[in-house]
Amino acid sequence: MPKRKRAATPEEPVDSDGPIFWYGVNHKYGAFSQFFPAAFTVPKADILRVLGQVVPSPSAGQKEELVTFNRAEQFMMYSKAICFHDPKSAALILRSQNPKEQKSLGRKVENFTDQKWNAVKREVVELGSTAKFGQNEDLRAMLLGTGDRELVEAAPRDRVWGIGFGEKRARTMTSRERWGQNLLGKALVKARENLRKDEEGLENKPEPE
Repeated sequence: MPKRKRAATPEEPVDSDGPIFWYGVNHKYGAFSQFFPAAFTVPKADILRVLGQVVPSPSAGQKEELVTFNRAEQFMMYSKAICFHDPKSAALILRSQNPKEQKSLGRKVENFTDQKWNAVKREVVELGSTAKFGQNEDLRAMLLGTGDRELVEAAPRDRVWGIGFGEKRARTMTSRERWGQNLLGKALVKARENLRKDEEGLENKPEPE
């Protein structure tokens, strides 16, 4: 598996139990954005499994196929293309270095249906987020440093991956009834849980005699 990058200290310690809001790559917590540049690698077999597709049995001596991504948006759009068996779009997305272009290419995936994508998209982003933060130690430290706080993408125009409101507006609302689904925030919380379990497993692993 790919090596983790050198650790760095998070910007500042957690000093509150309230939600952490963010939006865009230039925010203090901009690393939580899908557009944030961060390279990571995911086994192709793991992508196929989360999509519910058949994983080919490896031939004798065959190495595990690994796919490298330059950011989480690229991973998500690539997985979307694979979900709908569109290798041409998948290849174009992998060649792209621009997150806006990656998103645009993802919107053009052939044979797309909301029903099929909605059934797997959250698990796709959880897988990508776990890899992204697990393989970059500075990002890992930032995510784990949020403790058990709720993570909220304050995207004013996205009610699926965000809440559909900016941070200032959201903080003044007395009810969350009008909030969107915040699927990205929830996926990051799941990734945080996965990384925490990974660290606990390493701590409890017996040392060789």
